[in-house]
Amino acid sequence: EFQKYQISVSAGSGAGAAGGKRLPPVVRSREEPTSCSFEGLEPGAHYAVAVKTMSGKVTSWPATTEVTLKPLAVRELRWERSTAAGEEGRLRVWWTPPDGSTQDEYEVSYHEEGEGGADDGSTLTTPTSDVTLDALLPGVEYTITVSAVSRGVKGEGVSVMAATRPLAPVLRASQAEPPPRSDSGDDSERRSLLLTFSSDVNSRQDLYHLRYRRYRPNNTDDEPFKTLETNETSVALEDLYPGAVYELQLAAISHGLRSDTHSLLQPVHPLQFEDKSEEEGVAEVPADASVRNVSAAEGGGRAVLGALTPGWGYGVAVTAHAYNLTSDVFTMHTRTLPRPIRSLNATAVGARSVSLAWERPRGDFTDFELQYLAAPDHLETMATPAFRATLQDLHPYTLYTFTVEVCAKLFGKLSNGNVTAYTLVLGEEPRNDTPARLPSWRDVHRLPVWPPYQVTEPYYPFHSSAVEEFTIGSERCEGGGRAYCNGPLKPNT
Repeated sequence: EFQKYQISVSAGSGAGAAGGKRLPPVVRSREEPTSCSFEGLEPGAHYAVAVKTMSGKVTSWPATTEVTLKPLAVRELRWERSTAAGEEGRLRVWWTPPDGSTQDEYEVSYHEEGEGGADDGSTLTTPTSDVTLDALLPGVEYTITVSAVSRGVKGEGVSVMAATRPLAPVLRASQAEPPPRSDSGDDSERRSLLLTFSSDVNSRQDLYHLRYRRYRPNNTDDEPFKTLETNETSVALEDLYPGAVYELQLAAISHGLRSDTHSLLQPVHPLQFEDKSEEEGVAEVPADASVRNVSAAEGGGRAVLGALTPGWGYGVAVTAHAYNLTSDVFTMHTRTLPRPIRSLNATAVGARSVSLAWERPRGDFTDFELQYLAAPDHLETMATPAFRATLQDLHPYTLYTFTVEVCAKLFGKLSNGNVTAYTLVLGEEPRNDTPARLPSWRDVHRLPVWPPYQVTEPYYPFHSSAVEEFTIGSERCEGGGRAYCNGPLKPNT
């Protein structure tokens, strides 16, 4: 039997104890609610609570428990991102401990903003008021929360949002695109440069920022940069000077933060080759291009290739050099003009036939093309690899003029007749069982491995020129139209 309760609070034992502080006990009658509160305790401190029953002045054996109060929230939570190279995923976070509160450590949690919330985040504890987070993803915005902890009791968290810088993108490939071939045959228009780039798989970015300008090493007046922003991983720079070197600066942007700039010099290096004479060729870069050609005097832009064999096929390779930069090798195949025959003789003349013979010309050739007017409005043409020919079914008492031209064709043989058309076949892997009816770019461009496909409809390009320049992958093929299309090639293949 008892009449009252006596409740007392004193400092607990061990770390976090309230410094020996003991409050006056509180007495409650048996009829009052079995609860009470104490003011003036220290947040985060550890206390021992004892409850006794009283009968007169005699008290019972106490019922005891220990309680740790919730610590106060930290103050002045701040952060800064690392600016050192290679430390894009590092943030330093620091704060001020709360006044009048006890805590033995701090809990720091962080999670990616908008990606599942705090349940998908990471947590660490530290006894100090300063911590470095160095396992963050570049280009990501995080929510960072810091809470004071006393004996496992966590106080209210204070949060701040911080973003890491993205990693600098890397240029994967570049391809100079020629302009569309004009009807006038003038291909000196400006070129475009197709760039393909990417960032690290762990880095996030909202868009790419590209600055470019023509690089002039001998000109102190810097040309202003042109700026281009895109969220695609490829871009075409239009209206560039052929043969010029361009300074490119590529950066990624995420949450308003710019990565380090990836800078490089990239030349645009077209090559035009023209037949100059039977034994001489000229390799030419347009005069307005700022280039150095290792086979020509500085600033010359032309290289004369002498002592060549007439009618012989040659492969020409050109690289542009600018300081320590060497462009991709630009190659083309062409032939010098063959030598004409020295003399044409009629070895036998009949009423309706004429036999002609000529000497072998110097150099290389594939066949001879003989022409004459069979009628006033009909030009007869025949081809032969021999040094003689007999023409039949001529008209008696008729004057004929015979012309023999020496041919040095780039492809084909006469064993199956004269070549009437050419086409181009591409394939990611060589195959010997190429079918006669080939698929088009539209049929293969979504496949993981491209089988041989036909680039263009058959056509004959050598009516007016001995050289045909063809750029692979220069067309857009999204729509319909022709059966075959010269579509873009697969990157990095």
